[in-house]
Amino acid sequence: MRHNLKEEILNLMESRQEDSFWDFKQKFHSNSAALLHDIICMANNLVDRDAYIIFGVADKTFEVVGVENDENRRNQQHMIDLLKHKKFVSGIRPRVEVKTLILSKHEVDVLIIKNSIDTPHFLIEDFSENGKRIEQITSTPGLVTLTLILIEVRILIILSISGENVSC
Repeated sequence: MRHNLKEEILNLMESRQEDSFWDFKQKFHSNSAALLHDIICMANNLVDRDAYIIFGVADKTFEVVGVENDENRRNQQHMIDLLKHKKFVSGIRPRVEVKTLILSKHEVDVLIIKNSIDTPHFLIEDFSENGKRIEQITSTPGLVTLTLILIEVRILIILSISGENVSC
């Protein structure tokens, strides 16, 4: 059964906090590097579910302020363009979707960062804009080992959910 996004966002607002798979932003980032940083963080959440960056809600008061007049507002195509021109490990980028909700007579944009077994997501080339910089993660033996362990754990989880007999 598919959940109702509007109800879920309202429940998150009622919690009056931010957490590992959701973040409130009063307005869109004016800096693409800062936005990309937030997308990567949410894509790598450990909750193993879709994550949300919710634009148009103040992150201190949780008041709906809307994004209808936000000069930095971005649509689905803007988000795809931002991600497709960055160099991610193995060429696998976070998948995203932008949905607009009407809350308290305002437009609130929800950037949904889709859950994926292709984590962790990280850049293999530095990206910076107006003083904000996201550095590539160099391929150190420790990082390679950690990545392989995470992949193996995810495979074991998928196999156990599907009823396969698993062992290490």
